[in-house]
Order: sequence, then C-alpha cells, then structure tokens
Amino acid sequence: MKKHTLPKPNARYHRPGKTKPTDAPSVNGMICNPIYAGMGKFPQLVDDEAWITAAGQFIAEEGAEQFLVNLLYLLRESLAEGEGGSSFPYTDEKPLLCSHDGLPIIDFGGGDIACIGEYTFAHLYDTTVTDLISEPVLTLVFQNGHTMPLLCPHCGQSLHINDEDLLLNTLNGLAIVDMGYDPTTGAVILDFGKFPDDMDAESAFIDRIEPLDSIEVHLNSIRGITCPHEGKG
Repeated sequence: MKKHTLPKPNARYHRPGKTKPTDAPSVNGMICNPIYAGMGKFPQLVDDEAWITAAGQFIAEEGAEQFLVNLLYLLRESLAEGEGGSSFPYTDEKPLLCSHDGLPIIDFGGGDIACIGEYTFAHLYDTTVTDLISEPVLTLVFQNGHTMPLLCPHCGQSLHINDEDLLLNTLNGLAIVDMGYDPTTGAVILDFGKFPDDMDAESAFIDRIEPLDSIEVHLNSIRGITCPHEGKG
C-alpha cells in the first residue's frame, strides 16, 4: 500500500506586526496561524470570530489537510520564536514610561523593546492615511505602505466604529502628528494633523502641531504596525 504523502506548507511565517502580508503565502500565514487570535506571549490582533471565519473559508477552498499542515508548521515557527522572547519586566498594565515623552516602553517580542512614540514615528513619520481596511480587523493604510490595526483600548478587539466611511474621510490625507497615553485606561491617543512642509523629524518632537482629529487605541495597535520593507534584502 502506497504511503500517503502530506502536502507541503503553502504558508509563510511572519511575526505579527513586523511585515505586511501581501503575497499569497504570507496571507495564508495569517489565516492559518492562531497566534493572530492571541496565544501565549503573542497579543491578539484579530478577534476569534474573524480568525475562525477566515480559517473556515481556507478549509473550504483548499481542504482541511492543507490547513492542518500549515497550522502545524506555523505553530512550530511561532513557538520557537516565542521561547527566545525578552525578559522585559514591565507589563502593558504597568508599563515603564519613557523619560523623553512619557509614553510607554513596551516589549514588541523577540527582544525588541522600544518607546511606542519612537517606534511609531520611525515607521509613520510624515506619511498620510490613504485607505481603511475592514477585514480581518479595522486597519489604517498609510502612503508609505505601512499599516496599523485600530484596536479598541478597552477590549483589544477591532475598534468599534459605526461609520467607517466617515472615519476614512476624516483621516484621509492626515498624518500622526503627536501621541499621548492615558495611564488610567491604558489607551494610546493618536493625534492626526498635517506637518508643515518645512518641518523636519527632529523638530516634530519639540514643536507640537495642533491636531485635527484624535482616536484612542490599544497598545497592540502599535505592536501591529506592519512595515513593507522588513524582511527584504
């Protein structure tokens, strides 16, 4: 009797928040990997219902065997990385605050520890909002190709918005010009506005720009920033 041969994984593992899933293997890597729904040291970036729905669609299209092969591969990669995580002693509930701007210093996983302000502006300085994605979680798309999930500061799920078109129309063409932090609720405040044409990155941290709109998000929104350049040679 001929031995059954399992299919090879058709998914690629990326640590959540480090790369933008653009090609099919990377998208499969998000759909078939339950760490996106929260597991161990990995924060929840997609709610259970959205992940299960996407997984069910994958199974219907490619079969349960391919899904399970992908899941086994992705979990092994994820847990192997998680074992080498940082021993950073502060938690999201009681973060260390940066002496420069009073914003939380958090563990991004894999030993990456940074102030959320410096991390955000390193990726999103003077780049404007161009689009808003609804699935699998409400996500801002920026002109430079980066994305940021909008997560509720209270429950950590997708931000509860009644009118997504209104939100996009409000933020379209605006950049993150300042950030704040509410230690009582743990919410990160994102201020959106427009940078003057003659302002450089250094002066942006000194001169406060009048925001045109603000939204509050979870710390995991900052962890979930994706960079289209990382992982490329």
